Amino acid sequence: MRTVFKHCWFGTRLCAGGLWRFLRWSLWLALVGLIGLQLWLASAHELPLPAPLLRHLERHIGRLGGESPLIVHIGRAAIDPQGRILVEDISVGGPGIEEPLLTLRLLHVRLDPWTLLQGEGLVHEVELAGLNLFIPGALSASGKAEPFLRDVAADFQPAHSALTIERLAGQCDDIAFSVQGAVSLASFPHRSRSTPATDWYPAYLRTLRKIAQWSAQLAPISGGKLTVRLVPEATSGANAQVEFLAEGLSLELPGDKPASLLTGPIRLATRSPLLARDEGLLHISAEIASIDYPRLSLQHLRLSGDALVRRTPFSIRPRLVEISTDRIQAYDVTAEAPILRLSSTELTTVHAELKTRVADAPLALAADIDWRQRSGTFEFETSLTEALTQTASTLANRNLARFVLFKRPTLLRGSGTLAPGAKLDSLRIWAQVEDLLAHKVHIDRASGWLSLHDRQFRADDAFVSVGDNEARGSYAMDIDTRDYRFLLQGRLRPLDINGWFGPWWPDFWRHFDFESAPPRADIDIQGRWGNARLSRIYVAAEGTHAAIREVPFDQLRTRLFIRTHYIDALDFFATQGSGAASGTFSRAYDLENRAWRAIDFDVHSTLDLAEAARLYGPEAIALVAPHRFSAPPQVHAIGHLDGPAGPRGLQQQVHVEFDSPTPISVYGLPLQRLALSADYHTGDFDFGQFRGGFAGGEIEGHAQLEKTAAGRTLGFDLALKHTDMGRTVEELLAFSALHRGLPPPARNPDRDWMHGVSLDLALSAEGPWIDLLRFKGNGNAMISGPNLRQIYILGPLSHLLPFTSLRFTSARSSAKIDGPVITFPDLRLSGSNSSIEASGKYFIDTQGLDFNARVYPFGESSDGLRGAVGFVLVPFSQALAVNLTGNLESPHWAFANGLSGLLRPADAPAETVPAPAGH
Repeated sequence: MRTVFKHCWFGTRLCAGGLWRFLRWSLWLALVGLIGLQLWLASAHELPLPAPLLRHLERHIGRLGGESPLIVHIGRAAIDPQGRILVEDISVGGPGIEEPLLTLRLLHVRLDPWTLLQGEGLVHEVELAGLNLFIPGALSASGKAEPFLRDVAADFQPAHSALTIERLAGQCDDIAFSVQGAVSLASFPHRSRSTPATDWYPAYLRTLRKIAQWSAQLAPISGGKLTVRLVPEATSGANAQVEFLAEGLSLELPGDKPASLLTGPIRLATRSPLLARDEGLLHISAEIASIDYPRLSLQHLRLSGDALVRRTPFSIRPRLVEISTDRIQAYDVTAEAPILRLSSTELTTVHAELKTRVADAPLALAADIDWRQRSGTFEFETSLTEALTQTASTLANRNLARFVLFKRPTLLRGSGTLAPGAKLDSLRIWAQVEDLLAHKVHIDRASGWLSLHDRQFRADDAFVSVGDNEARGSYAMDIDTRDYRFLLQGRLRPLDINGWFGPWWPDFWRHFDFESAPPRADIDIQGRWGNARLSRIYVAAEGTHAAIREVPFDQLRTRLFIRTHYIDALDFFATQGSGAASGTFSRAYDLENRAWRAIDFDVHSTLDLAEAARLYGPEAIALVAPHRFSAPPQVHAIGHLDGPAGPRGLQQQVHVEFDSPTPISVYGLPLQRLALSADYHTGDFDFGQFRGGFAGGEIEGHAQLEKTAAGRTLGFDLALKHTDMGRTVEELLAFSALHRGLPPPARNPDRDWMHGVSLDLALSAEGPWIDLLRFKGNGNAMISGPNLRQIYILGPLSHLLPFTSLRFTSARSSAKIDGPVITFPDLRLSGSNSSIEASGKYFIDTQGLDFNARVYPFGESSDGLRGAVGFVLVPFSQALAVNLTGNLESPHWAFANGLSGLLRPADAPAETVPAPAGH
């Protein structure tokens, strides 16, 4: 038992000794080999990696793509004995794409050997050269792979707390870029090794597609250079200071008329955190030397501002931006030193303020805009100037000075709203203007609120002053249809606003004179700009001390409806002293011929007729001129007048109702009163019925005044009732003397007997107007009264024998008028003691008498003594033949053939008495 144990122990010692020697010699051999390897590495420059190891490395890197493995190819790799790794000709592609996504000519990584021996494997330096990032042909505009980053070279020095970028430079299309600085790694999140790789490839392709679109926008930039400087910062990694310089920008803008936009040198600079978990502040500044575009030019554009950058989701929200330039010139309009400030406190709202000068007018604008909806509100303040009007005329390609011209700068303040889509929804402006020329009308002062809403423009609380004219009211217009409406109240002379209407307006108002004071007016004007025929005007006016056709009135009031071709005075009222006129009238106007077509009127008047006639023109003046009134008559006139543009030429139809209850003189013939109705037809008068007072009695009749080629002809039927014969004779004698150009006849006592004698006369005649000596006609007359003149048949002896005088109480006769001669064929005088039967002529022009009479003395007597004398003188009392000659001033009675006439039989013919000379 002990022997077995002994043998086992010996065997164990033998095996352990052999194993120890093996391990000792193996360690020595390993140390020797390691020393040899170190000696070989120390003597060699690099150690190329064998191909199997490269393929293994390619597969390992490809698996980093996760669900979308990368296709990696490495041309050559080597290790430097000093801890440097050199990799050449690297290309990386994605699944389904033949072209590489990335190519790298050289990758140089330097490791720290001491940290590598410690197992940390810290990279001390990384260098890149010839890096190119490609956009696959399927995503590029040309259909083939194009690099969007090329010839990139970089030198990184990573450390535990920071990454230093000594150099990062390359080309992005035609833009050169360079990055330098350091990034703090303390704020970068550490990804767990166990975190599974996501499918990055679709997102990467979408990014490449956006880069392809963005890359096309860089083509117009020439000489671009981007410089980035990184300053390490613990919370955001680094603050990036970015500067972009370019020689200029040339951009072709599409449209109906393609145009080029050119700029001068450009400088852009920003400052922002490189990395932030939530959001960071971005500072931006930019300068552009010049911008030129057809009809647009900017000089020295400057921009500076701050924006809030949100990482997830990515967004940039400006907080404060200021844009300024020395000058902007657009469409021949120059804005001097404009400054635009933008600020935002909410995600979608921007507050904007603009200040500048345009055409010598300051402009200040403030707005709050929802940039997503493109809606908001704004306020502005500016001054309207003559230069601004000229500028607006240039923009509108119309001479706006024809419509409005500001002689003085005018303050304008307003506000408005924008509906979604940047459509103007409402606008409200306060305007206060002085020295304004509005459509050929000079306005001294104007003010009011101007508003625009829902395509409707309004001017409310408007005030306008033109000299001593003042008006308040409103204005409204439909922007689409250009229909407008004025509502004005105040004092206004119509001729002071001629420029707002066509020639028909001054043509109507030129007959009105409101020089003493403008009338009070209430005006409603409706129409459509550009179509004067649609204009409609309602005017209610009242004035004092006004004149129409130079006829003064104390008060004038009217309501008018006016269109370009038609004026309707719905009513009017005028006073002159104690007289007044009221009624309606209308006038139609021919715009093409610029002449009036028709006038209709209906007027009641108690005005002085001579003054009123001046309103109607020369014919009315001539008609009224021979009339004299002790007090204005009452007149009602209705008429229709066709003017030069009427279908029948100049035609007039007027009906007149006339009543003068006070004395009136007609062509010098005095009447105590007169009432008549008359119709006037283009020169012809038809006095249907007239009644009046004459010589203490009544006059009535009918007359017609016709216009013929030889002149006017008057025809009349006249009746005198119970007139005083004395007054009748005196007034007729005065009337005749007046028209013969002679002074009025002196009073003759021999005609006193005619006063108190009643005259009744019926007369129908026709003849030339006013020329009484050429009238022809017929009539009859009767006179009666106790004052008929006594006829003394025995001459002076009759004064001694009163019973021999002939006394008459009535006379009657028919008459025939033939020019200046009135023939009485059957004149009969009768009285209490005698009668006369006579025939003869009366000569109007000389007042001559030529009568043959048979006198029956005492034939009518009932007195006893006279009867006895008549019995004694019975041979003589049957018929005495006498002649009446002379004139009304001095009548002469004589027995026919002297005393022999007493013996002549009653039926014997008397000798003819010759007519007065000239007949």
